[in-house]
Amino acid sequence: MPEYFSNEEFQAEVEKRKHAEAELREYVDKFNDLAEACADVVLYHDLQGNIAFINEAGLKFTGFTRNEALRANIIDVIPEKYLLPMLERQKRRKAGYEKRNVYEIAYVNKNGASIPLEVNSIMVKDKGVPYILLVVRDLRLYKQKERELSENREKFQNILNSIEDGYYEVDLKGRIVFCNESLCRILGYSKDEVTGKSYRESVDEENGKKLLEAFNNVFKTGGTSKVLDWEVIRKDGSKRFVEASIALVKDPENVPAGFRGLVRDITERKQAEEEHKKFELQMRHAQKMEAIGTLAGGIAHDFNNILMNIQGNVSIMMMEIDPADPFYENLKKIEDSVEKASGLTRQILGFARGGKYVIKEIDLNELVGRTAQLFGRARKEINIQTKFQDNAWSVKADQSQIEQALLNIYLNAWQAMPSGGNLYIVTGNVLIDENYIKKFAITPGRYVMISITDTGVGMDEATKQRVFDPFFTTREIGRGTGLGLASVYGIIKNHDGFINVYSEKGKGSTFNIYLPAFGKVKEEKKKETESRIPGTGTILFVDDEQMIIDVGQAILKKLGYNVIIAKGGQEAVDLYTKNRDKIDLVVLDMIMPDIPGSEVFDRIRELNPTVKVLLSSGYALDVQTSGIMEKGCNGFIQKPFNVKKLSAKLNEILHGQ
Repeated sequence: MPEYFSNEEFQAEVEKRKHAEAELREYVDKFNDLAEACADVVLYHDLQGNIAFINEAGLKFTGFTRNEALRANIIDVIPEKYLLPMLERQKRRKAGYEKRNVYEIAYVNKNGASIPLEVNSIMVKDKGVPYILLVVRDLRLYKQKERELSENREKFQNILNSIEDGYYEVDLKGRIVFCNESLCRILGYSKDEVTGKSYRESVDEENGKKLLEAFNNVFKTGGTSKVLDWEVIRKDGSKRFVEASIALVKDPENVPAGFRGLVRDITERKQAEEEHKKFELQMRHAQKMEAIGTLAGGIAHDFNNILMNIQGNVSIMMMEIDPADPFYENLKKIEDSVEKASGLTRQILGFARGGKYVIKEIDLNELVGRTAQLFGRARKEINIQTKFQDNAWSVKADQSQIEQALLNIYLNAWQAMPSGGNLYIVTGNVLIDENYIKKFAITPGRYVMISITDTGVGMDEATKQRVFDPFFTTREIGRGTGLGLASVYGIIKNHDGFINVYSEKGKGSTFNIYLPAFGKVKEEKKKETESRIPGTGTILFVDDEQMIIDVGQAILKKLGYNVIIAKGGQEAVDLYTKNRDKIDLVVLDMIMPDIPGSEVFDRIRELNPTVKVLLSSGYALDVQTSGIMEKGCNGFIQKPFNVKKLSAKLNEILHGQ
C-alpha cells in the first residue's frame, strides 16, 4: 500500500528540504567565496572530467572564460600526460597505497614554458555524486625563492670557507650545529667529526671555565663578547692559541636558541709576541751587561794600577833582600796575595771585555779534554763523561780565557751537586742560521759547540734569568763571589760567541757555549821565562799614574835600564821627538787623559817606523789594543806585572829571546 502524508506532514517535509537546500547553498556560497579568495587554482570535476567549478585564479592560469571552463574537460586544462599520473595516484591513494595526496608536476604551458605545480587532489561528493577536487599552486615564485635561498646559502658557505677565521654556531648546550672549513682546520677535525661535538671537548678545564663564563655573560646581557688568548686542543693533541667572538642567536619568537661567532688562530702572532718579548729582554739584558761591564772594567783597571804599585814595590824589595831573611817569606805571601787579587780582576775584566790576552787557533777537543781531566782529578766525586766531535773545527781564541770559562762552569756544576753526580761534556760542529741568530745578535755561520750538562739541583726561572749577572750568587756568604758565570758570559761574548742555559728545578742544568769556527789548528807553544833577565839600553816609560811611574821606573833601573819618564801622551811624543836616537824601547800605557795610547803609537811611528813598543794596560787585550797590535806593536803586558814578566817581555822584544 502506498504511503500517504498528511497535509501538515507534507508541509513539514517541504520546509525541511528547503532548509537543507538553503544550508547547502550557504555552504556552496562559502566554498565559492573561499575558493575565489584563494590565490591557488581551485577546481573540481566529475569522474568523466567535466569541470563543475573553477575559481578566478584558475581562469587566469588557463586563459579560459568561466563559460568556456565550465564546458571544458579537465584534459583541456591539464593535458592527459600530466593528468593520467595524477588520476593513477588518486586511485592508489584511495586504495590505501598512496598516503600523500600532495605532489609536484612540471606543466608546460601553451608558450612552451615549464611551470612547476604543486597539486593537492581529494575526492568529494556533491549530492552523492563523486567529484575530484584539485588545488593547484604555481610554484614558480616559490622555486625562484628557493633557488635564491640555495644560491645565497652556497654563496654564504663559500664566503665562510674562504675566510681564514673559523665560523661556528652552537646550541644552548654548547654543541656545534654548523661551522666552516677554517674551524675544522683549526681544530684538526673533519666537518662530520665536528658537527654535534661540544666545544668543551676541545678545551682543558681552565679554558672551559673561561668560555662558559663568556657564554653565560652573552646569554644574560644579549650582547656580544670577545674571548682573548685561550687554547684549543686539536685532534692530534697539539694546542693552538685562538681568540673568539660570541653573539647570541634567537629563534623567530625571539627566544635564545644558541650562539655564533668567529674563531681566529693567533698562534703565530702569539709566538711572534713571545719572541719579541724575549728579544726585548735579551736587549735589555745585553744593555745592562754592557753598562755593568763598562763600570766593572773601569774598577778593574784602577784596581790593577793599585796592585801594580804593590806588586812593583814588593818585587823591588824581594830583589834587595836575601831569600833567607825571615821577611822574604812575608813579601812572598804579599806577592801571592797580589796574584790572587789580580786573578779576581781578570775575572772582572773577563766579564767586562773578555779578558783576551793571546789570540791563536786552538783545538777545542784537546782543550776541553784537558780541562775536564784536570777538574776530574780535583773533584773525584764527580763522574765526568765526554763525547767529542770527530774532526771538530778549530776556533780562534785565547786559550787561557776559554780554560777559565770552562773551569768556572765545571765549578758551578760541582757546587750544584754537593753529594756528587754526573757531568756530561759534548762538543760538536754546528751551522747556525738566520732564524736562530735573532735570539743572540750574532753572525750566522759555522760554530763549535761545547755542551756541559750536570745532574745537580737545577734552577728556577728567576735564578736562570740572573745566572750571568755579576755578583749574583745563590751560595751563602763566603762561598762565592758571583763573578764566575758572569766572567764566562763576558769571555764568550768577547770571542764573538754566545752562551745559553737550559735548566729546571731538580732536573740539572745544561750550558751550551758556541764559538765561531776558524780553520785548521796550528801548533804554537811558548814557555814563560821564570827568572828575571837584566838588560841595557834606554826605555821611555809612559803612564799618567804617578804610583805606576814610580814603581815602573824603580823596576827598570833595577833591571839595568836607563829610564826616561813621560806623564802623559803629549809629553811622550815630545820626549820621543827629542830623544828618538837614544830610546831603544817605549813602554806605553793605553789609557791616558790627554792623548790615548793608540794615537801616541801612531805619532811616534811616524817619527820612527821601526820603533819598538811594549803596550801596557790595566785592561786586558781588547778591540783597541788588538788594533794597535795589528799595526805592528811589538808586545802587550797587562798590569799588574812582576819583575820576571816585565824583564822577559823586554828581553823578547829587544833581543828576540
